Amino acid sequence: MTWQPITGWEVRPFTITIYDAEKLPKCPSHQVMLLSSSPALLS
Repeated sequence: MTWQPITGWEVRPFTITIYDAEKLPKCPSHQVMLLSSSPALLS
């Protein structure tokens, strides 16, 4: 897979979730859950 920078809505749903996650309260549980559901970002 080729990584694409966040340019708006032209991204995969999991990327949008991670991007919007910054608006959520700083909670380790949320970060872990989001990261585990998006292994593509860690690859």
